[in-house]
Amino acid sequence: MGDSQSETKKHEHHAVSINSDRPEEEHDNHPKKRPHNDNQDMDALHAKKRRNSKQFLSSTTMGDFIKWRAQGDNQETNKQLIYANSTESVRAAVQLLRDHNILSVPVWDNEEKTFIWFLSILDVLRFCMTDGERADSSKTPYEFSLRDMIPTLGEDESGMVQTVMKSSSLSSVMEWFTLGVHRVLVQDDNATTDQPSGFVVSQSDVVRYLYHHDKDLSKDADQTIEEHGFLKSDAPSIGPKKLISIESSKSALEGFQLLFVNRTNAVAVVDSEGKLVGNLSASDLRGVKATEVEQLLSTPVLDFLKTQSHTALVVCKPSSTLRQVIHMLVEQRVHRLWVVDDNHHMVGLVTLTDIVCKFAPFDYKLLHSDKI
Repeated sequence: MGDSQSETKKHEHHAVSINSDRPEEEHDNHPKKRPHNDNQDMDALHAKKRRNSKQFLSSTTMGDFIKWRAQGDNQETNKQLIYANSTESVRAAVQLLRDHNILSVPVWDNEEKTFIWFLSILDVLRFCMTDGERADSSKTPYEFSLRDMIPTLGEDESGMVQTVMKSSSLSSVMEWFTLGVHRVLVQDDNATTDQPSGFVVSQSDVVRYLYHHDKDLSKDADQTIEEHGFLKSDAPSIGPKKLISIESSKSALEGFQLLFVNRTNAVAVVDSEGKLVGNLSASDLRGVKATEVEQLLSTPVLDFLKTQSHTALVVCKPSSTLRQVIHMLVEQRVHRLWVVDDNHHMVGLVTLTDIVCKFAPFDYKLLHSDKI
């Protein structure tokens, strides 16, 4: 919430930026006399390094990953699973998210004996904004049960619950993430299916794992994001990028409406000159009270961010390397980096999904979606 003055000032006055001053490529003792078929040999060498960089992901089980996550400076630990029951009200679910300072929670249905949805704070906001889709107009949105609310949300990959076993590989989880899933549920191989159990693993967890295994990444990580194609229409995300923006004088409500209409996860906030000044996303609803939503969203979007946002605006340049971007995402605890030019106009966007796709076990370009 807005009780952190340092975070508010950081968001208001600063944009964290990384520039690339890459040294010349260092060559690892290559012989001066190169083989006759040099191009094919070098292509094969780089392909081998890429395979090796992905091999440690396929050889890591989710059981090993869960143990790693609970160690060192990782904030996520093997705590008791937090979940909501489908019979609970929307209001109770919002309070649950607030109590645990989280943005989403799996929903358990006692009748079906399974998790039926990953409920996010954006799901709640969207439900509150679509009066016509609610069957009982005599109720406020917060009085509906989750079981009645969820069917109105339609099909959305980010909300579907995908379960994997601890014996599964990390690369198999990354496959789900490339398909639009934002988090998975990891369960013991011998877990009973009639009781809620497991561990939630998110895209942020996986990118943090890459960060801590920096030495295992291939030299592709030292190429710029422009070289990787992040500024092109065929950027390595799960489909074409949509760079959606809103002027800072507009309301936060209009910003979230843009987010829903364009089926995207973030909206850039720009000033009257088109310069990037903020980022509006689900993270800015962290810790919000149900009674505060309407009043907060009626304020200008930049004022809303000054009150609500917990993170600085983080940007990079086209010349920033993929490795630098991974470090910035983890160290600044953000889900995306806006790419800006020298005039601070946005020219691209790099998300957690982009990073995961880069290290996924198959060709992300075969996938098609309009989400970022």
